[in-house]
Amino acid sequence: MVARSHFPSSIADGQDLIVLVGESSGKRWWRHFRNPQPVRVWWHGAWRSTFGRVAAPDSPEHRTGLKRYRERHPRATSGVDTQLVLIAEPGTAPPSSPIAASVQPTDRALWRAWTGWVTLGEFAGFSVPAAVGAATATMAAGLTAPILLAAGAVEGALLGLAQAHVLRTALPEVNHARWVGATAVGAAIAWMVGLTPMLTDGRLFDLPTAALISLALVLGVVLLGSIGTAQWLVLRRRVEHSSWWILTTAASWTVGLIVFTGATTPFWQEGQSVLLITAIGVVGGLLMAATVAVLTGWAMLKLRRHQPRRD
Repeated sequence: MVARSHFPSSIADGQDLIVLVGESSGKRWWRHFRNPQPVRVWWHGAWRSTFGRVAAPDSPEHRTGLKRYRERHPRATSGVDTQLVLIAEPGTAPPSSPIAASVQPTDRALWRAWTGWVTLGEFAGFSVPAAVGAATATMAAGLTAPILLAAGAVEGALLGLAQAHVLRTALPEVNHARWVGATAVGAAIAWMVGLTPMLTDGRLFDLPTAALISLALVLGVVLLGSIGTAQWLVLRRRVEHSSWWILTTAASWTVGLIVFTGATTPFWQEGQSVLLITAIGVVGGLLMAATVAVLTGWAMLKLRRHQPRRD
């Protein structure tokens, strides 16, 4: 599915936009609209969601649309492969289409969907390393670290899947498979940084104070920015001026980790059973997940108002 924001060969015709696709045999984007598909356009001073469809060749709407386009642009050329994509007025539902009810979701509806799905995805994802960490608590660090690293990647994949589910509506132009993969990689990097003290067997804290503080700052930046940076590498292909997503997600994870630490530290004690350790971690993970979901949800609403990047 492809969404476009600006159509260089288009005119406003009443309440609709008529997009002329010259030399269409050599272009691919318009083919996605052979069935009605959601699209976002700059309409009367704001980004709005609507749908587009290809006017069937030799159909009355194709002939009428081409005629009106030529009236506006007499010098426009067209050939036998000229296609027209009709962009409907925002708020209009495509007839007999399963996307009719979801073409133009409100900001509140999208924020609620994002918050719910991301909370569920991160909660399910974080439960994996929480359980793995409890089960491997007595193992040697050299064996525990790779297992936790893999569990962290699973956490990221589940989070990415939950976010991608909402992005199908909010930002359909984003490649969702790449989003999931990038989130998994970003989470694995974050876990790798977090496991540094374990991998160094505590020797990290023997460094001079100044060096330790400097290293902690660098590792902290990498840890908090890893997921946002990985996701931005996907976003930048389709959404312009999206680099601020890195800072936003880093801030959200900072608050989320503070909530997690504050909720779990008072309850974790030495000698506890694996079940109790896991339960405390899962509850803390749920609070962290909800915090991150709420904060990134507001950022997602801002993100979808940005201009999609043209190919």
